[in-house]
Order: sequence, then C-alpha cells, then structure tokens
Amino acid sequence: MADPPPPPPPELRILALHSFRTSASIFEDQLRRAGLLTGGGATTTTSEPGAAAAAGLSFAGAPARLDFVEAPNAASGPAPADVAAGGWPPPYREWFAADRIEGPAEGEEGGSGGGGSSENDDGDGGGGCLAEGRRRRRGYCFAGLEQSERLLARALQDARPAYDGIVGFSQGAAMGAAVVAMQLAVRRTGGARGDWAGGGRQGAAREGGGGGRSGAGDADADPWAHVRADLAAAPLPAFLVCIGAAMAPHPRHLQAFRVAGGAGSSGGVGAGGRSGGSGAGRGDGGGAPLPLPLPRPLPLPSAHVIGARDPVRAFSEKLAAAFARPLVLQHARGHVVPRLDAAQVRRLHEFLLLAASGEFRAAGGGGDGGGGGGGALLSRL
Repeated sequence: MADPPPPPPPELRILALHSFRTSASIFEDQLRRAGLLTGGGATTTTSEPGAAAAAGLSFAGAPARLDFVEAPNAASGPAPADVAAGGWPPPYREWFAADRIEGPAEGEEGGSGGGGSSENDDGDGGGGCLAEGRRRRRGYCFAGLEQSERLLARALQDARPAYDGIVGFSQGAAMGAAVVAMQLAVRRTGGARGDWAGGGRQGAAREGGGGGRSGAGDADADPWAHVRADLAAAPLPAFLVCIGAAMAPHPRHLQAFRVAGGAGSSGGVGAGGRSGGSGAGRGDGGGAPLPLPLPRPLPLPSAHVIGARDPVRAFSEKLAAAFARPLVLQHARGHVVPRLDAAQVRRLHEFLLLAASGEFRAAGGGGDGGGGGGGALLSRL
C-alpha cells in the first residue's frame, strides 16, 4: 500500500518592506516581475500592518501570505531615477532620509568633535534634523527613522499569527535587519524590564543632541527605549531575506548589532561617516561598515541576494557576515530585485521551509549563534 502523500507545507506569513522612496505596491510588482512572487489577485496596501496581507500567494514557490507595509514617512524628495524609469507612479514613501553633514557643527571652528562620525539626531520635527537649536555633527542627519522603528516593532508585536519572516529590498531590507538586531539586543539587555544601565551602557553609542530622545546625548540612556516593550513581547521572526541590503549608519542600529552579537565596550560604532552605495545620491544614508567581526554572529537564519554590479555589494556582504551561516545568492546585475535562476529559487524555497519549520534552531543553526547541525542543513541547499 502506497504511503500517503506528505501534507502541504504551511502558509508562511511574511512582512514585506519596500525600498527607499518607492511603495508597498511597487515592491509587490518588483517581486512579481522577478518571478519570486506568484499567484493571488490584486492587493491593497496600507501603513497599518496586518490590514493588507495578501493570501494565496507563493514566495519562491512556498505558500505565503505577504503583508506589504507602507513606510510611515512620505518621500521627502524625488524618487530615484530607476523608479520613474520602471513606470511606477507616486506616491512614494521612505523609511528614513539621511542627509550628509559636512564641516563644523554648531557654527564652531573645527566642529563639535564629531570627527566624521555618524552620531546625529533622528530628526522627527517639521524642520528636520538641521532645525535651529539642535546639535549637529559631521556624518549623517536622520529624519523619520524613529517613526519607522516604532511602526515595525508594533507590527511584530501585534501580528496574529506571528510573522514567520521578513523580506525587504534595499532600505526595507536594512530596516528589517536592524529591527531584528534590536529585538535580539533587547533580549540580551533585560527584555521589557530593561537593564541597559546595568549591563549595556559601556558600549552605548552617543547620538549627540535630540533632547529627550532615547539614547541621545547620554551613554547611559537606553537606545531602544521607544521600542523595547514591543520588541520584547514580539516573537522573533524565523528568517530574514535581504535583497540589496546596506545597513544604515545610525548608531542605534549599529549598536544593536554589537550588543546582539555579544560585542563588548569598544568605543566607536564603526560608521566612520562613510557613505556607501544604495544611498549615494539618494539620501537614505547609503551603507555603513558593521563592527566586524562580531564575537557571535546573530542567531537568525538569513538569506542575502547580492548583485555583482550593485554599488552596495561590499556592505551587503558585510551584513551577511553578521549572521550565523547565511545563505548568499549572487546575481550578475546591479541594485535591483533580480530574477534568480531555477537552482537559486529552489535553494531559497528550501531555506524558507527549513527556517520556518524550526529545523535550523533544532539543529543548532539559529538558536545559539552557532552549532554544526544547522550549518549542515544549510550546506545542502
């Protein structure tokens, strides 16, 4: 008597995050054009996670329900040229904007001693982070980042059922990676209760100014206080898929990777004020070198789609190296959502199912930052 057929794989619930100055609907179309997203009908999008999930889809051949979420900030400038060339109409959204700051800060000769660091305000006001009365340093000045962090933290906390994973392109991938790193850092520093002053302050990044913002201007301040409760309560996603990702050079994000990776009390966060790639000319901050090597790679299964001609390739590779045994899929194009070949789609498909099933963690590939069993599973993909 023939064995019964295996049950179909469960439907994955995935949080999908669009790129800089695009939109949720554009990201959906990019995934469809690349052949990574198939099935389902027309979907609507919203800035309220959970209200726009599209069911009956397949992502890399795996049954999936994707929640295409709009960034909370309207585009503060023109969309990248390739967006208009792709025929995608406005309105456009952004997770954050980052302006380069050159020269002395606060009108003082020689500046405030920023020395090229990226430790700047998270500008949330109508005047942006160069508003009168705010401290500035050389490097970057951010706007809208805290709102986006709050939105995504609440999305992870409120999701029922919980998200199995996150997929993002460019700035959306950077946000997904950063939120996961912050979630792991929150767990390492006392969860919802918080123990930053007791155990994490020695590595705290100073953000310079901001008068009352979490982590701003005070090494003893909790850099994730604004999202700590939500991230502590939210289940950790089982996987992360980054397409053309470069980490934003914000101290709060870089510090999250350091703490999540078990880094100690070394002084700077390694951003160095460098611009890097996806943000070059776009105002999203480009890429930033992570403080590698981390003592312990982040214990989350991750897949990284990296283009040979992508300006942020080096940053994407460094981001991948911050995770334990990442699956890296290379393509020959630039900063795009590419059409992968059949073998790569199969590997991504198997990665998604293995990660969502918990096999990586059960085999030691995701729960403790190491372990050979998880690596053996991944090596067969």
